Amino acid sequence: KCRGFMNKYSKRSYLSKMFCGYSDGENLKILDKGLSDVVQSITMSLGVMNVSMMQGQYQKLDQLADLVRSTGSSTQSGEPMSEDSDMVKTIAKCVGVETKEVVSEIQSSLDAIMKSQETMNNKLDRALNLLDATSAAVTGTNTSKPPPEDPKTFWDEYFGAEKSVGVELFIPVFEEEFCPEEVEELTIHERQSLINMLDAYPHDGLVSIVEWKRFCKQSTRAGLGLYDFIKYLTTNQ
Repeated sequence: KCRGFMNKYSKRSYLSKMFCGYSDGENLKILDKGLSDVVQSITMSLGVMNVSMMQGQYQKLDQLADLVRSTGSSTQSGEPMSEDSDMVKTIAKCVGVETKEVVSEIQSSLDAIMKSQETMNNKLDRALNLLDATSAAVTGTNTSKPPPEDPKTFWDEYFGAEKSVGVELFIPVFEEEFCPEEVEELTIHERQSLINMLDAYPHDGLVSIVEWKRFCKQSTRAGLGLYDFIKYLTTNQ
């Protein structure tokens, strides 16, 4: 119908109809309504088909769930998940894929679950470590010394009038004064955490008295002794 209507607008035919006073306006409205009806009909048909497909998928999922429950006893009894297992064969037959694809997908899902569980365990460990450190600080059972009441007096005692000293000179003093008796020296990671906190503004390989005061203030605010504060930073960085 559309093609026939457009053929009317060939150059000669259109001029002939225009000279005769013929108008196709009404025919164009009818054709436009017909096109709209066809489009709506197609849209409704697609929607019905989509709903039907979704219902079929949900029914297949229900069938799969029933099959897994009915054949799951063999897996629970210790049978390894392989291409030869009854559960894998049943699922593959229901879905219409090869058994190796089912095994691969199941293994991928299990790996993702294990990775998520490992991440959760790590977060729990970090939270427990923080809780232990905070609890020790609150109850006074932490073994590390608190920051000196006057950081400048401590600085003057060890470094005199120097405004800044090298990191390698400062760390042994820190270990001697603030590590518990059972800790001979900081670990590599604890040492790096200490350097990151002290040698920060600016990062020049030196520890200044200003940086030392700021570090003591941060430890006091956290409610932790200096060594416990370093352990906390190392665990949570």
